Amino acid sequence: MELITTQNAIPQFNSVDISLLIKDTSKTLQPILKSKNITLVCYTQKLVAEIDEELFKSLLINLIDNAIKASSENSEILIKMKDNKISITDYGIGMEQSEIDKISEPFYMVDKSRSKKSGGTGLGLALCVGEIAKLHQVALSFESEPLIGTTATITFKGGLQDE
Repeated sequence: MELITTQNAIPQFNSVDISLLIKDTSKTLQPILKSKNITLVCYTQKLVAEIDEELFKSLLINLIDNAIKASSENSEILIKMKDNKISITDYGIGMEQSEIDKISEPFYMVDKSRSKKSGGTGLGLALCVGEIAKLHQVALSFESEPLIGTTATITFKGGLQDE
């Protein structure tokens, strides 16, 4: 549904401290994290960008939720901000390069059984890559290794303010 509303809505861009948005997003996800006993460790710094706060929060939630789904119980997810990048790293199941090339396609899922287990549709990354990232002039990239984990990186190209 967000994909449809994203295409028809006019984004409301404002100056937002991304580190505060990450803290707010982590609070939102605490019930899911607690249910799997996963710790979310955040290393943030002030980064002010012109964003639509709700859409960008959707991007963060999607990436962190994917990291949660890929992680085993009693593990850790790391969010690190440095310069113009935000990285979200899990130490979960990981993926082959051939899977990474497909994960932003609508309805594609690395784990074919995941939609039944977790209610996913395979639209999350299509929404993030195809719409939200473009609107915010950010690049979204992924690095992964099977059985080691995955890092999703958001790189800001524009819209940053020095503060």
